[in-house]
Amino acid sequence: MTDLSKLSPKQWAQKQRENLGMDLAFEWDDRAMSTLLASMPQGQRHEAEKTWRTRIGSPLSDIHEEQMMQYLASLVIPRKLVDDFSILAEQFILMPTNEINAYAGTIPRGDRIVVIHEALTHVVAIFSHWLLFAQEQASKGKSVPPEMNKEMERYFLAVWFSDSHFQNRPQAFPRTEEFWELSEFLSYSVMRFILAHEIGHIFHNHKGYTASHDHNHRMEYDADDFAFRCCVWTSVVGGVTLDDNYFSLYSLLGPFFGLAIISLLGNEDSSTHPSCQRRMAHLLSKFDDILEEATLEVGTGKFIEWLGSDFKKVIENLTAQSMAVFAQLRPGISREIAKRSSSNVWLTDGLLEWRQS
Repeated sequence: MTDLSKLSPKQWAQKQRENLGMDLAFEWDDRAMSTLLASMPQGQRHEAEKTWRTRIGSPLSDIHEEQMMQYLASLVIPRKLVDDFSILAEQFILMPTNEINAYAGTIPRGDRIVVIHEALTHVVAIFSHWLLFAQEQASKGKSVPPEMNKEMERYFLAVWFSDSHFQNRPQAFPRTEEFWELSEFLSYSVMRFILAHEIGHIFHNHKGYTASHDHNHRMEYDADDFAFRCCVWTSVVGGVTLDDNYFSLYSLLGPFFGLAIISLLGNEDSSTHPSCQRRMAHLLSKFDDILEEATLEVGTGKFIEWLGSDFKKVIENLTAQSMAVFAQLRPGISREIAKRSSSNVWLTDGLLEWRQS
């Protein structure tokens, strides 16, 4: 029997995959490949097909590790935060499980780790595409058909309950290169915020929830502050490096849109978390100071000049549009979750301490 207390984070994760029967090679038939490629603008298809075909037959763990490294590589952690703090790449684990969640925890050897469940990445991607599809439609004077939003609700529930048809994704994809690329920016920004939020729990040495709601909420605000600071810095540095203000705008939207997605599971205070609405308001209250700090450090006023005084209104409007639709979807999702029970056992048994993002 394996002594889990001797395993490194990477070895521990592989053991969990084996226990769950998920240490498989990646396989994809031509039909699945065609379905994926058909959702992309024409100009994106060749490179995407080449990338995915090279992955066929590779261990899923290798693909997940590659995906996690892409998220981490795009995240800027301000130097002033990391002078006395370090976290290794192997402490980040993407698990092939159908939970819409992320955790910071401790494995038996004592290492702090961040676990992202694969289903979370699916949901973030599809809703990011949906938002930019809605904006693309609006640019043409059209709106998203109500039945499309219902399809998004059904997809969310299919992922939540691990229904086999959850791979049948709604066709809420931008059709043009510009809106597709912005949806990819947004998806990466949401995942950066989630990752940085969990890193924030480790940075602040949070070890678990208590009976005090105020204490628990303070921990979540602290982790949000750390994550938001990282996202603002990433956006400012990216905007300067790429000379792309739209990259920066949608990168900055990520934290708010991520919280909007989480609101599908409820938008009220809980014993562990403030409501998503309160967390968004908290981030907005911090924005001016963090943006000034980042731009002064990077040495450019160009980004602030471009944002102008309407930035918060742009973020608030885009977030409000999403929240309005999600408020319509939430009752159906809540009813179905309350009515059905999932047979899945989520990956918590291997963590000595765990926390919900």
